[in-house]
Parts: sequence; C-alpha cells; structure tokens
Amino acid sequence: MLRKMALKDMSVVALFMFLGILGSTNGQQNCHSCYQLDLSAIVGIIVGDILLTVLIALSVFYFTSRLNKSRLEAIKAQGGLKLKEKEDKDESPYQELQGARSDIYSDLKVEAK
Repeated sequence: MLRKMALKDMSVVALFMFLGILGSTNGQQNCHSCYQLDLSAIVGIIVGDILLTVLIALSVFYFTSRLNKSRLEAIKAQGGLKLKEKEDKDESPYQELQGARSDIYSDLKVEAK
C-alpha cells in the first residue's frame, strides 16, 4: 500500500513539474499582485507535504501499537486467569441429543384413510 501511495505521489510531482515547465513566466510578467513561485518551491512544498504525511502516519501506527500492547498486558495481568475460569464454568446453551424415544411421541396418532 505504501508503494502504491509513493508511486501516486511521484506521479503528482512529475505532473506539477511538467506543468511548471509548460507554464513559463512569459505571460505572467504583467501580474503584479500575484504570488510567483518557481518550480523548486512547488516541488519542495509537495515533497515536504508527503514527508510530513508519512511521518504522521508512522507515528500514529507506533503509538497505537504501543497502546494495544499495554492494554493486552494489563488484561493478561488482571483478567487473564478469570477469563479461563469463566470459560470452564460456562455451559453450552444447547441440549445434548438423546436417542430415539417413542414415549414422547406416543400421544400422536396417525389416521389412516
């Protein structure tokens, strides 16, 4: 998944670089109130955004895995033995099958026609 995301991000960077080359500053000389960014600034912003996104994703993964490990250790320390005892005490909600018994169905009579 990370490889697909990296390929997608690289294609976006390549697209912006291509558009930056095509959109030269010849037509933008008259724009005095516009922000003008060169290609290296745009690439730097995109690469910084990608790195920051990956850093955030990795830190979230790291902290959630540590949190899950500590929760699991706490459950094992406090209730691990209780869970095994509870499983042994629980009975099956199903009644066991018994052999064929004719006395249960002796009240039913089939009428022959």
